[in-house]
Amino acid sequence: MNTTHLPPPARTPWGAVIPDPGDDQAAGPDFSRASSARLTNYLLGGQSHLAADRKLGDALLTAAPDRAAEQTAVACRAFMATTTVHLASIGVRQFVDLGCGLPAPSWRKDTPELHQLVHECAEDARVLYVDIDPTVMTHARALLRGARPGTVGHLEADLTAPAKVLTSPELAGAIDLKAPVAVSLHDVLHLIPDHLAYPAVEAYKQALPSGSTLTISHQGGDSAQLMSAAYRSAEVRYHPRGRDEVARFFDGWELTGPGVAPVSEWPSSLSPDRSQALRRAGAYAAIARKP
Repeated sequence: MNTTHLPPPARTPWGAVIPDPGDDQAAGPDFSRASSARLTNYLLGGQSHLAADRKLGDALLTAAPDRAAEQTAVACRAFMATTTVHLASIGVRQFVDLGCGLPAPSWRKDTPELHQLVHECAEDARVLYVDIDPTVMTHARALLRGARPGTVGHLEADLTAPAKVLTSPELAGAIDLKAPVAVSLHDVLHLIPDHLAYPAVEAYKQALPSGSTLTISHQGGDSAQLMSAAYRSAEVRYHPRGRDEVARFFDGWELTGPGVAPVSEWPSSLSPDRSQALRRAGAYAAIARKP
């Protein structure tokens, strides 16, 4: 391909290069293929999934010992709950959940939604859910009915297009980028290749003021490697990353707690016995603060 006359890469108002999703951008929902949001719902024991999601889910459950795929989904939700409560309890009042996915099944009382956890600490805190999947956004709109007016918003957008997210009316109406913001990416970056994932996260980091936080749970480790073949068979892109590769997302920020550690090693909102049961979870997790 002749690249001589290609325009220079677009940049955000903060200087970071905006990755061009190109062929990685989904043209629309394809219900014949597994969806990350529906797959997670299946692994958590929900009902919002289709045949393709169940097929991949079953393959993942047998690919690694002790139902590691299920443990990973549960552990990442537990990490979300623990870190969200922590941040709200120390005064953070703005949250952006990128790639938020479907709500957890209603019977899972141990995994409330992010905005429910936040509002238990501060009723006036604001939350913006972002996801590219229109099915997810349908559920997000339903969640708004039970929330305090003006405190929860939703944006149907690709998280790998940070300029569109950061300049959207939905974000402007919910989030003040001059005040600290807690940005989270839970159990989603393993679906995004390096050339999109790292520039996108860096663009969000550059847009945030001092005192903001970045929270990530990311599939990786031995269990994740065992599940790679099942993802390939389902033609789902899968990019598990090692500890150092996950740590790269936090470059320049101050890691807290145990740093980039297996998600099962983080202090959990679950009981100690329940946390021990999740030792096979194939994910790393970390939280960092912008100096």
